[in-house]
Amino acid sequence: MWVQKNPWHRGNMVKEYYELNFTQESVIQEFIENPFLVDGRKFSIGIYVAFSSAKPLRAYVLNSTATLRFCPQEYDPHNFTDMKTHITDGLEFGAQLVREVDSLKDYSWKHQYSPLQSLDAHVDLVGYDPSAIHLQINDAIRDVLSTREDLITKITRKIDARSRHFMLTRWDFILDSDMKIHLIEVNSNPAMSCTTLPTDKLDPLFCNNVIYNLYRVMGIASFYDFHKTSIQYVIRDSDIHVKNAICYTTVCTLCEAKECQLCSKCLSDTQREILKSVLWEHLRRGETRLVYPFAKTEPMKPNYTSRSSRANTIDDDELATEWLRFKCNTDIQWCSV
Repeated sequence: MWVQKNPWHRGNMVKEYYELNFTQESVIQEFIENPFLVDGRKFSIGIYVAFSSAKPLRAYVLNSTATLRFCPQEYDPHNFTDMKTHITDGLEFGAQLVREVDSLKDYSWKHQYSPLQSLDAHVDLVGYDPSAIHLQINDAIRDVLSTREDLITKITRKIDARSRHFMLTRWDFILDSDMKIHLIEVNSNPAMSCTTLPTDKLDPLFCNNVIYNLYRVMGIASFYDFHKTSIQYVIRDSDIHVKNAICYTTVCTLCEAKECQLCSKCLSDTQREILKSVLWEHLRRGETRLVYPFAKTEPMKPNYTSRSSRANTIDDDELATEWLRFKCNTDIQWCSV
């Protein structure tokens, strides 16, 4: 089976090979017949990629601002006339959001996870390694750029390589049941209106976060001062989330165990502000490197030394140290010198 659509990625139709029309301008792709489903629905993963230079080519993945769009109807492998079971285009078919999907909505509502963090938690729960998905996505982006670099250079040849310019794109992927990633399309002009973008209706900071990270790479946002307003503008609760499987269990229902103190739902407003401040400093650190608290990669075991007056809680210093340790174990740039 094949998907045929117009050059603007509209008018999607699933067809047999003999039904394909090769006389019209269109895009033809192989149909993925074994998609990984969540609650019986297909979905696509949207990854924002920012280009800061055409020659030499440089591109950055905006990890914290990925989108998930779900088909409005459950997948039916025998029905190829109703595109609502196959296509996740929000404008054409009305895509569903993470917070509308039963198996993911608790991650989003209760734990304040981002769409991709919610998917990671679900994939981990059903017995797969979510990090393999991220690695494949990054490899796919690199492979496309390395094989098409000459074409990109040709298209952008009129741009002065010495001038400052940038471009924001969104790469849409689909995941199959074998945990393999497939690139659907690259959107060179993704919608970024906070009032119309379907994935942003329940996250008012989504567009702000995308634009800020884009501008920061380009040096445009470097003038932002370190104050509370700036933190609220670009940092969401999902940005301070750390992966801790115990947070999803009944052990942390009442947030009484020390191991649960970093779970998003267990953080107080004051603790959230502390961790957002640490994250904000990390984003603005320039050539500096954190020397204290000391964070290094090590097996993830609770490491609380309890200086708190309450037996089952940790103080602010321990909270920041443990949070940094979790971040270091997932991303080496968070580790101390």
